[in-house]
Amino acid sequence: MMMGNSSSQGMINSLKANRLLLRKKRKERTFLNTKKENYQNAKGIVEPKKASEAVLKIIRKKALRAQKKQHFITIIILLILSPIFIFGLYKTIEAIQKDIEYAKVIPEKDLKKYLFFINDGDNWLQEKKWHNAIFQYKKALEIFPNEYDANYRLALAYTYRCKYESTNCNEGETLVNTLIKAFPDKINLNELKRNYK
Repeated sequence: MMMGNSSSQGMINSLKANRLLLRKKRKERTFLNTKKENYQNAKGIVEPKKASEAVLKIIRKKALRAQKKQHFITIIILLILSPIFIFGLYKTIEAIQKDIEYAKVIPEKDLKKYLFFINDGDNWLQEKKWHNAIFQYKKALEIFPNEYDANYRLALAYTYRCKYESTNCNEGETLVNTLIKAFPDKINLNELKRNYK
């Protein structure tokens, strides 16, 4: 019995000693610790290695190759992105020119009235007062009869009124069909069209 007890005690002591050794060996190895150790090993004398002329030429060639590769990639990216940027800039300039031309043609007084009717119609539409919204959008269309936004809002008000009050369905469907012919690229008109089927 005694013998088994002493051997297990010896094992425990051995494990403790191993654990202590492992803790000592686990000292964190960071760049600064490694540098300090190397400095201590050299006993204060540090001599950096000098590169030969041939090694320096190889390093220069590698650096120039990497630099050329980076420039090439940058040029390719610019060539790919420049048409997109130029097209976007062209469209932006085109839109600004249209706005300027539009502003020249439209008196400010009419523009203010138009915007008032549109905003008021939007408020009525939000409050689900379809009749009032229709009235305001028609007033806006008296100022600018071909304006898409006012026509779309009027069609939307007709659609809601048809859906919830079952009135103005014919006017709404007619307007939606007219707008689809005039503006075939507007996807949201097709969504309105579905309400009349």
